[in-house]
Amino acid sequence: KRSKLLFLLVSGFDLYKYFCPVPPPEECGMSDVSRQEVLAFLQQLEGLEPAAGLSQSYSLPVHLTIINDNNGQSPSPFVDIIPTMVDILNEMNGFFTNGMQFFLCGVSEVDNSAYYNMSLSNASTFTAQYNQPDVINLYLVRTLSVSTGGAILGAGSFPWSGWQGVIIHASGFEPRNVSHELGHYFGLLHTHQQHIQLLSNGSWNATVLPDQCLCCDCMDGDDFNDDCYDCGQMCDCNCTNSGDFFCDTPQDPSDQYCNCGTFPCVVNITLPNPSDPDNPIHFMETYYPDYSNLMSYYGGCRNKFSEEQLNRMKETLMEHPTRTHLIDEDMPSCDVFLANRGKVQIVQLGDNGGIELVPFRYNKVEIDEAGGAGFCEKTTGIDGFYNIQDCGLQVADADIEVSPQKDGTFPLELFSTYQVSTGDLVAIGQHILGIQSLPNSYAKIAADVNNSGSITTLDQIFIRRLILGIDNGFASVPSWRFVPDYALTFPSFHADFDDDPFSAEWIRADGSEYHYQEEQNYKSYLDLLDLNLLNPDITQEPTWSFRGVKMGNANLSSPDNPLLPGNHQIITDEHEAIQEGDEFTITVSAGGNNKEVVGYQFSLLFDPEVMEITGFEPGNLNSFTLDNFAVSEEAGAGILKTLWFSQLEEEFSFKLQEKPVVLFKIVARARVPITNLEPELELAEDAMAPEFYGAEGKLEDATLILDPVEIDPQKHRLLGVYPNPASGQLSFTIQSTEEEPIAITLFDQGGNDIVLEETTVEGVQTFQFQTLEGLQDGVVFYLIESEEALHSGYVIKY
Repeated sequence: KRSKLLFLLVSGFDLYKYFCPVPPPEECGMSDVSRQEVLAFLQQLEGLEPAAGLSQSYSLPVHLTIINDNNGQSPSPFVDIIPTMVDILNEMNGFFTNGMQFFLCGVSEVDNSAYYNMSLSNASTFTAQYNQPDVINLYLVRTLSVSTGGAILGAGSFPWSGWQGVIIHASGFEPRNVSHELGHYFGLLHTHQQHIQLLSNGSWNATVLPDQCLCCDCMDGDDFNDDCYDCGQMCDCNCTNSGDFFCDTPQDPSDQYCNCGTFPCVVNITLPNPSDPDNPIHFMETYYPDYSNLMSYYGGCRNKFSEEQLNRMKETLMEHPTRTHLIDEDMPSCDVFLANRGKVQIVQLGDNGGIELVPFRYNKVEIDEAGGAGFCEKTTGIDGFYNIQDCGLQVADADIEVSPQKDGTFPLELFSTYQVSTGDLVAIGQHILGIQSLPNSYAKIAADVNNSGSITTLDQIFIRRLILGIDNGFASVPSWRFVPDYALTFPSFHADFDDDPFSAEWIRADGSEYHYQEEQNYKSYLDLLDLNLLNPDITQEPTWSFRGVKMGNANLSSPDNPLLPGNHQIITDEHEAIQEGDEFTITVSAGGNNKEVVGYQFSLLFDPEVMEITGFEPGNLNSFTLDNFAVSEEAGAGILKTLWFSQLEEEFSFKLQEKPVVLFKIVARARVPITNLEPELELAEDAMAPEFYGAEGKLEDATLILDPVEIDPQKHRLLGVYPNPASGQLSFTIQSTEEEPIAITLFDQGGNDIVLEETTVEGVQTFQFQTLEGLQDGVVFYLIESEEALHSGYVIKY
């Protein structure tokens, strides 16, 4: 970026202090370096071959040296230091998204009052005396200051520095500050890096023109001499040769002049005027610094590195001779330190189509010793973290099992129906038919509610039963399944998992193998994690963390980011009085604003003492089935739940138009005289939210029209089709009022069919296909015919 950082006029300071300030209290001790040093470093990187692949991940050992006074007094309470160091590294690893991850390899103590309150002027002597090979040496001291006495929070050596390591003030022992100093350790500069200096001849290495840049190269191509004023040429500055030498970090005047979160940052600037020293040049400059950058001075606002910064650190690790020892074959012998906590998170679909992880609050995580020798249960907080240290685990050759809570009634998230709706059935249907694939592997796991390792119409059937309240949960899977973060730290598994979770195989360092489904020779990688407490990875927070997938929530919907609800109303047409005992139909239609709909769900509340619902008949939609309906009574109130989604690619949607489309018909019998049906049927939003799913991914408005008509008793009524799904026999239960021939035809989408011809008698009887041989697996349609077409619908064959 172009560096325009000039003289910032603030009362009480002289010109030199603005351009060459000592670090302010409680900030970093690494002062600005010369351009010559930076350019030499960058040229050195360009001339080196990487020690390993750019895409590879690295676990980098950190050795913590605690500097006590001569009496053994530690910089902070000793009992807190190691757990804090483990927490710092774990949180810090979230900032390093470039494959560089840090772990605590060892801890040592030094009793030396000379360094208990450290001055950076002693850094070379101190670090030469106390250091460990093949690790990042991190030192914790009581206080830290620069040579002029100003207190600082930390200092990290540059790769070219005369001393090597990271020194941290006890007050700066936190993730952002340690990450900042490690940034220096791997070659990063401050985002407010200043290269403006007072030259020996009394001039400044900067132009006096506001639209030009500072501290730049002359056009003569001499990179190592800022001789613009000597050569009399214009500056040739850009983001690659000025500032912090990155193009994706905006200009930053530093926290001396800008406050975190204040946009824009407007600074009054005064420049000396070489032609008229008594009349300096005044103007204002506007900046838009990145307050979140970890190499800035913006305290708690910092939480990330830029992409170019991440790449530079990775290049330094792999190429610079003072850093490649961290990844060579000569690895140090490390101790094992237990992480302080783990985290349970919920996988949701983010606004950009990627995944979003949110805390799974109040989830009970069980930690069991193998063989039942011990048990510990910890509950996650509102941030999703649970404490491990309180379980009394010791680093030893012992096996444990860790598993989050998968079912329950508290919190709300554990309910079996949480975030499961007809929208999920639509998403699965689109995936099966090849219209639109589910967005990621987590969605595919959520869809596989029968644990078959595939996504089929059977999964839709079980989810439909849950939505309608027929089932209280899934028979083959718990309400939640959990993917261990630890598994995802293995790059080969992570890649295979992203490609296909059903075929991914997790092979751990000890050779143990985990598959999607538990088999005779393999455990499942889901839900339960087994660990040995000598595993060095137990120091890492991700080893103890999980990503939760709500089964049935195939579209990964979130209560924090719901679809905007549509507007719905019911209109009941006028009708003649219905007498007690009369049988009648209610035609249920829907109209709207000319929008395509790919599915719907709603529920109706009725009084079972006023009418009895005895059946349903198809409307104008395809894929009619009795399984789309459920009638129940709760606390004396009748509830009808219904949903619809298409099983046919060529008829996957219908249009809500001004002229209503008939969804289905309700067959009912009056238990008392009914003069007006309108108050007897209303939307039961608490039982199931009314939702019409638009083809464009949002909820549409719809008007439901109810048209009751008295009818003559039907000759035949279909009472049930079972089992559904079916693999062998298939039965139809029909109620008839007289003897009459009927034909039941089954046909698949491939044109195959089988026919059963029977004769009804008065009463209820069952007709059965002994075999479904000859029909393709998948959707099988049925048509029941007598003198008039009686019924049609579909079942699933598997």
